[in-house]
Amino acid sequence: MSLGPKTVLARKIEDKMCDVGMDGALTTVLSSITSVYEEGCHLTSPLLEYKAHVELFKKYNVDVALCDIYVMSCMDAARIMKIPFIMTLLIAGSKDAATPYTNVDLLTRGDPTTLHESFSTRFYNRLIFPLRMAWIAYPEFKALTKTKERAGFESEDGYTNIFWDDSIKLINSVFGLESPRPVGPLVEYVGPIIPRTYQPLTEDLKQYLDAHSRVAYVAFGQIATATADSLTKVLTALLENIEQGSIDGFLWATVLSTKNLPETVTTSSKKTYIVSDMFNNANPHARMVNWAPQCAVLHHPSIIMFVSHGGAGSMHESLFAGKRLVIFPFFADQPGNAWTIEQKKLGSRFDKNTPQHKINQIIRKVALDEDGQMQSNVERYKALVQIHSRHGMIRGADIVEEVAFLQQNGKIPHRYEVSREMSYIKAHNLDLYAVLFLILAFPLIALYKIITIFAIKAIQTITRQKKLKSL
Repeated sequence: MSLGPKTVLARKIEDKMCDVGMDGALTTVLSSITSVYEEGCHLTSPLLEYKAHVELFKKYNVDVALCDIYVMSCMDAARIMKIPFIMTLLIAGSKDAATPYTNVDLLTRGDPTTLHESFSTRFYNRLIFPLRMAWIAYPEFKALTKTKERAGFESEDGYTNIFWDDSIKLINSVFGLESPRPVGPLVEYVGPIIPRTYQPLTEDLKQYLDAHSRVAYVAFGQIATATADSLTKVLTALLENIEQGSIDGFLWATVLSTKNLPETVTTSSKKTYIVSDMFNNANPHARMVNWAPQCAVLHHPSIIMFVSHGGAGSMHESLFAGKRLVIFPFFADQPGNAWTIEQKKLGSRFDKNTPQHKINQIIRKVALDEDGQMQSNVERYKALVQIHSRHGMIRGADIVEEVAFLQQNGKIPHRYEVSREMSYIKAHNLDLYAVLFLILAFPLIALYKIITIFAIKAIQTITRQKKLKSL
């Protein structure tokens, strides 16, 4: 199973993903993937992703490869060696999981469905935005294709790999967190997969949480980070809510956000807070750490909410622990997850354009949950996540075994729809509808012809009679 070595691809993108949005995320990822293959054209280091996968597959006589959607080198190595590969995804974003009323494309993913979208929004998202993104990404797609060709790979359509059509997609999610819809036979929901064991709290963190009863946990993932302005607004909102009593503390795992944090923050009460005090444990109610054992933190009874970037893993872990969410999304699946959390009334969301006073209100609303509706919904979804996570790994393992034993030259034809062997016309019964149309249309056409003939004759008769009278 390959998620991609952080030393190669993730290292190339993590410093560039600062509140980049969809446009920047797409071009950054594509250019980074291209650079990995570019290095493969000139270097012979076994650490290069593609060659590392080939050597790994040979060394261990691999029967099935599980490749993350972004690790193209894993898929290329498996395909060339005729090893079946299974794609792993956080959301079902492939075309065999798409419907006209859902937004599954990561590039246009906002509201997961078109239910609440206006005509203009649907028109833009379906027709204009994809063209805009294609225009923006075209240079990167072209560079990636050419680079892969120089590295010895057959030509293909950039990152939209046609060979995905032949592979099973394992989705680490569940209907309810994803919009229910019909999907193809190559799409399998096996999530949410939640770790059963996790690193415990440090004694220092345990003492801090034990000393409080209404703590907000904050973390924005390990790939992207927000701008200094956005982080300042989030920090200000947390401190404002501590002053107002909505929460009695927060724990922030800063990870990549540390470098963009302000030195001081001043709230509306004119009180100034020094950020370094939050790292040095000098502030009794505001605690910042470079990293925290997230699962252990979320399971602590003092945590009442999670302020998150909305990554699927964080969302699953929060719901598994029964915690309300406030989502500040960046890109990929996160905007869609933020919409889901808000629409299901499991929490709320904001973005980089949300004004300070509104963020303050959002934190307060979720923290207090005055009518208890949010927590009631969270408890329902807690059951959903816990039930499906119980056997998620077993379901996934069953599929891996199925592929291993039934594959033929890297393909799994027993899973392919029979429509692949038919013409489009036959597969969609267009020939039947065409004949039915002719059958129904023939009497009408015949009747039209008869009426026309009689009408012409009647007109001719009337014309002759008029001529005779005139004589």
